[in-house]
Amino acid sequence: MKYIITESQLGKVIFKFLDNQKFVKIKKGRNLFFTYSPDDNWGIIKYDNHLLIINKDLTLEVMSFFSIDQDDAEILIRDWVSNKINKQIDIWDVKSYSGLMADVNLSI
Repeated sequence: MKYIITESQLGKVIFKFLDNQKFVKIKKGRNLFFTYSPDDNWGIIKYDNHLLIINKDLTLEVMSFFSIDQDDAEILIRDWVSNKINKQIDIWDVKSYSGLMADVNLSI
């Protein structure tokens, strides 16, 4: 069975999908990370007050699950993060590794 949904409906579905990932927000200095658990030292999403960095695995997961292209997946993830942190994000990048927290002092 196939369904036809509008672009705005797709955005809502993808936001719900991202909400269901149950990401944990971790603040380290000026950086904010979205991880899968409080003990995760890798990070899936990183925001540093100007730049959003998205793990490529998350982008690929959204692309394949919803059959959308990379640009649309990145924009929807960016919009979801923007909504979660209540800030407009204009600059983003996608990295092909999970070590988004590697360059941050991990001591709490």
